[in-house]
Amino acid sequence: MIKGLHFWLWQVDDALRKQGLEGLLVAIKVFFGGGLATCDTVFSDRLGIPQNRVRDCSRIAENRLVRERKYNVLRGVRSTWRHGMSADNGNDRLTTSGDVLLDFGSAASLDLLRNLSGAATCGNFMWTVSDEGRSLECLKLEEDVYRLIKHHILDDLIENIPGAESDDELDLEAIACEGDNLWICGSHCRVRKKPEPGISLNWEFKNRKSRRLLARFKLRDAGGHISKADWLPFEGPGSLRETLERDIFIAPFCALPSKENGIDIEGLAVRGNRVFIGLRGPTIDSHAMIFELRMTDGFRIGSENRFFLDLGGLGIRDLTWMDDRLLILAGPVGDASGPFRIYLNQPESTSVSVLHTWHGIHEKPEGLCWLQSDAQTDLMVIYDSPDDSRISSTTYRADRFALSDA
Repeated sequence: MIKGLHFWLWQVDDALRKQGLEGLLVAIKVFFGGGLATCDTVFSDRLGIPQNRVRDCSRIAENRLVRERKYNVLRGVRSTWRHGMSADNGNDRLTTSGDVLLDFGSAASLDLLRNLSGAATCGNFMWTVSDEGRSLECLKLEEDVYRLIKHHILDDLIENIPGAESDDELDLEAIACEGDNLWICGSHCRVRKKPEPGISLNWEFKNRKSRRLLARFKLRDAGGHISKADWLPFEGPGSLRETLERDIFIAPFCALPSKENGIDIEGLAVRGNRVFIGLRGPTIDSHAMIFELRMTDGFRIGSENRFFLDLGGLGIRDLTWMDDRLLILAGPVGDASGPFRIYLNQPESTSVSVLHTWHGIHEKPEGLCWLQSDAQTDLMVIYDSPDDSRISSTTYRADRFALSDA
């Protein structure tokens, strides 16, 4: 509990911080549902505040709490942090219902387990991608656990992926299964180089072509094996990056890096020859963008379209289908800690409805998929910057959400 408090002190909402130390102490009392005496030392050590001031503020906070009953200071956070899950709001149609265990066996590494970015199910099989490395994993459901059956090196499936000599990561951010086809997509982004020691920011960008992959795999054996691969060019005419750069709305942002409102693909959903690309960035006048591609029989871009959604300034972090509507995982364009929400949208319509909101979490929802694409009753969510408790040896423990009736 005290360890959780250490982290919570740094993640508490900025508005609450502005209420001062007394406000924080009130929030802690709400969190614990009572006294604070055992936490005075933690407060003093963690925030560098003399213990006598902490004790004085604690008494003020206690009187203020009793006098004004300000239990709404952190509404929902007590439930969130005691259970380690997101707090549900009154209109929430998704509720936490357990977890999903993914066992990556011989493919497991900290780089993979800490950087899972997307998942898609095809029958009893689950395919996953990571934003590190150059691989694709296939897991099979066995006794309530998805266990690794194949670790694919993508250079063995797709010819001449850039960056093989230097082992550049593909930054795979999106994956989708449609019928007997599996699709994967890289971020197509530029990134700012890490600064030298003693320097806050580096003015240089990395423009790795390895991130520019959009590919389709033909599946066989009920969705567990790959038989054929198709992919777009990595640069020039016909490439997805070039198509995006030609768009009148996106063109002004092409030179920017990801997380600074540059091009950054994180969502993918497919229906027939229609491919829906969800952009984390750029957002246009605080509106998120979905870019639709119409693919030809020869696996080339035939035409494209775009539509904008008001997600409260958030970008798109993942897409999946819910019947004929799009389920949208949304979060900040940059590295902010929130908010994160799940929206529902009818393609080509601007209207959206909120299905779920996360409150006060330190992890970042990164990807979602239905555990049974035909039933669509249980949704799995994976996280960026996952809590240590999710990872054990070769396994990753994702969250399971149940969908309630409208």
